[in-house]
Amino acid sequence: MKSESQQQTVDPAPPQRFAALRIFGAAFLILFLELALIRWIPANVRVVSYFSNLVLLACFLGMGVGCLLAWIRWPLVRTAPVFFVALLLLTRYFRDQQVVSLASHDQVHLWLQYTDLPPGVKQIGIPPVLSLFFATASLMFLALGHAFGRAFASLRALKAYSVDIVGSLVGTLGFAAMAWFETPPWVWFLTAGLVLAAYLGLRSWMGWVALAVYAAGTFLVYQDCGDSIWSRYYRITWTKRQFGLTVNVNASFHQMAVDMRPVNTDQPLVKRTLQKFSVPYEFVSPDRVLILGAGTGNDVVVAKNNGARHITAVEIDPAIAQLGIEQNNARPYQKDGQAEVRLVIDDARSFLKRCREQFDLIVFGTLDSQALLSGVSSLRLENFVYTRECWTEAKRLLAPGGVMATYYSVAQPWILDKLVTMSRAVYQRDPALFYFEKDQFLFNTILLQGGSAARPLPDKLRGYAADLSADPSLIPTDDWPFLYLNERRVLPDVAWVIGFGLVWTLLLAGGSQFASQRGFSPAFFLLGAGFMLLEAKGITEMSLLFGSTWTVNVMVISSILLMILLANIVITVWPVRRVEWLFAGVLICLALRGLLPIGEILQQSGPMTTVLAVLRVGAPVFFAALIFATLFSRTTMTTVALGANLVGAMAGGFSEHLSVVWGFRALDWLAFAFYSAAFLSVLAFQPRRSPPAATQLS
Repeated sequence: MKSESQQQTVDPAPPQRFAALRIFGAAFLILFLELALIRWIPANVRVVSYFSNLVLLACFLGMGVGCLLAWIRWPLVRTAPVFFVALLLLTRYFRDQQVVSLASHDQVHLWLQYTDLPPGVKQIGIPPVLSLFFATASLMFLALGHAFGRAFASLRALKAYSVDIVGSLVGTLGFAAMAWFETPPWVWFLTAGLVLAAYLGLRSWMGWVALAVYAAGTFLVYQDCGDSIWSRYYRITWTKRQFGLTVNVNASFHQMAVDMRPVNTDQPLVKRTLQKFSVPYEFVSPDRVLILGAGTGNDVVVAKNNGARHITAVEIDPAIAQLGIEQNNARPYQKDGQAEVRLVIDDARSFLKRCREQFDLIVFGTLDSQALLSGVSSLRLENFVYTRECWTEAKRLLAPGGVMATYYSVAQPWILDKLVTMSRAVYQRDPALFYFEKDQFLFNTILLQGGSAARPLPDKLRGYAADLSADPSLIPTDDWPFLYLNERRVLPDVAWVIGFGLVWTLLLAGGSQFASQRGFSPAFFLLGAGFMLLEAKGITEMSLLFGSTWTVNVMVISSILLMILLANIVITVWPVRRVEWLFAGVLICLALRGLLPIGEILQQSGPMTTVLAVLRVGAPVFFAALIFATLFSRTTMTTVALGANLVGAMAGGFSEHLSVVWGFRALDWLAFAFYSAAFLSVLAFQPRRSPPAATQLS
């Protein structure tokens, strides 16, 4: 197969007029719609909320194949509204009509319980549902990617790529602004539609039909929004009840605020809830209490009722905290004469890392977040809260004799084994274990850790933990934080979806190559796969340092885009003749990261921690961006190279699932392998000296 450097033709291109603006707009539109669909689909289809990176990978695949098909003159973008509406109809169907059940496998747990189902509801397994969404989304982004590729081919490689990065950056920040102001989804899709209209060719009746189809889809979204609150993390719905406030996020039950004021304690629901939340106070009379995952305020109310005078309540989602302020009748966050309550909007892990106070009681609320750590993560990680390192940080904040209480809803017996074994490793003693096996309301397990010799926890309670143990290799750590997995393997459902994704990729990407006979670039494919892993690992490590908050993720992604833009500028001003040195730089950085765990850096204190962590994440990204910019400036087939790179990014995203086998640290070595293979490909196919500038078509 010919490499793109061996091709004698150049990319077809539209007229030069407004080319940069068209590239900018297409990049903005694709990034903006990608983020919008990543929010919209998981918010309505519960199972997709556990695999929302599927939309991201579909975007990379579709956009890449669209670039490979840039030689087609007919505007494929006019089909994008059709696939957009198809995605919306799939979302509505699986939200209202279907229940997605996990295939028979007792070594993984996903919160996919359904209650009070209407009669006649069908049950469908995870793989076919995810495959439908992946295929449809990839076709939509293929149509958008074609418009992008047509515009991209009309400018010099690095200039076009720089405009692309600026458009992507503005798309990221634009959607972030809408999330910040909690705008409803119909506003997102209406904004995208205004940009899309410029690419549909409204001088033709077909363009107007396409626009009408997209408008109909936006109206469907408007109908489905209802009275939901769209926070920066979730779609939130809530129902006010006589003695409580029920909160659902992304189509799943999340929490219930129970009015536990003394005036209501004669009510069975209130009495039962109060008894559960009050268990830790039987063993400690705290003055200072830290609550992680404060939500709508249940734990705050109980702490007040038990005489705590200084309460720090940490909640990641400001919209959920606001519900507690406005709708919880117990008014947990309201100032009163008995207790001082400080509400902190932050990630629990980030707060623990920065906090220097000490507490008599630290409460880990039911922190099952229902959301992914990031758009490129494969399973829920609970923001690295249930890991050995996190519990060690919490232990550091306990005052002498202080107690740490963990509330949890254990759905599989091995989850309890892992929690108890992790507690034993951190505190060097068995925890006092309260296991409410028959009472699933809110949570069924309480672990109490800590205490003092002067006030030991009862032996009969600690005895419950004696027979509980888990394989030490399966204890959640910052490198392998998968509490909901009880084996190190890619699960059958996930493997099935990955297999479908690879076959679908061969059909789309291979078919486009066969139709065009324009060759393929293995080097750019491998660079895309490696860079996807760099981005995923960078987001993960920055989350460990600064917290897995919405703001941190936006800042990290924006910083990566800015770093790519800087690399383009550097290569434009100071061209690199020997790319071997750049490959050496990225490979050395990856080897150092693989040999030096992130935990070694996190143990440092002061500004040096931030400096080392930023260098650890930023250095390989910058070298990788320099490599891409250098090779891209030399290619004569820009859309072939870019298409191969984007398809490679999709492959890299699928390979991230190997972290459930080897841990996140192994992703550095996997990226090392991709970049090594890319270097060998460059040696085999690419000229070492820059060829003449690519011919431009008008």
